Amino acid sequence: MNTTPPVERDLPLDRHLAIRADLQRAMRTKRTRWVPALSAAGALGAVALAVVFLLPQRGGPTAGPPGATSAAGPPVPVIPGLDSAERARMEQGCASGAQVFNLIADDAGRLALLYTRSSVVYCEIGGPETPFDGGFSGVPDVGWLPGHVSIDVDTASAGGDAGGAPGKRPGARGTELVGGRISPDIAKVRVTVGGQTVEAVIANRTYLARFVHPATWSIPESPRRAIVRAYDSAGLLLDSVNDPAWTDDCYETPDGTQMFDHGSRTSELPVCRPAPPWR
Repeated sequence: MNTTPPVERDLPLDRHLAIRADLQRAMRTKRTRWVPALSAAGALGAVALAVVFLLPQRGGPTAGPPGATSAAGPPVPVIPGLDSAERARMEQGCASGAQVFNLIADDAGRLALLYTRSSVVYCEIGGPETPFDGGFSGVPDVGWLPGHVSIDVDTASAGGDAGGAPGKRPGARGTELVGGRISPDIAKVRVTVGGQTVEAVIANRTYLARFVHPATWSIPESPRRAIVRAYDSAGLLLDSVNDPAWTDDCYETPDGTQMFDHGSRTSELPVCRPAPPWR
């Protein structure tokens, strides 16, 4: 079987997402690793219109019963200030078939976080040349969480005045973007990248944090791994992803698919917890 998706320029983004999802399902074994998205973005002091969440790495997150299934047809996510007509334009422009779950506005512009049944889409809104400029990554079993939080997007984009930055207009800010889904127990998410920590925007059981840099900023040669910490309404830390102080756990969906956090586990766990449904 040919498992290589067609290049993005040959197909619209929504068709490319569907083909990629079909290939991932065909290739997936009973045990899969939760893989975060790769792409660009970042911003300090984001004006939030949306979401927040983290991945669990130590015992005790809320889990659904072994036979639980995700609810079919969840309600349309609500984002304050975003009317139905603008939402429809975003969803059609960024990726047909995706829903907007989170939206932020900062010094780098507006950015939306969308989900399909098998992918996450991050999309810059309102650019002078490309009004909808999106990237995406596959998210296996999007209806289930590997604990309290997931990292579905972790990407960076060089500034428009950085030497060799492809496709960026002059003056465009450099960014680092981290986002994902969270459980209903999570009230606050903090994201740390390169020693700098910001509070993520939470909406519709998602979170989104963007770090904004000058237009001359270049992506570091050594990857800057994001650490995501999720807290409940009382300020108790429930989960931390990519944090050396936490250990990774295993979660299992009703069909037997095993999901892990973003740690570097190499040994097999004897028992996996039931994965809680996302929504």
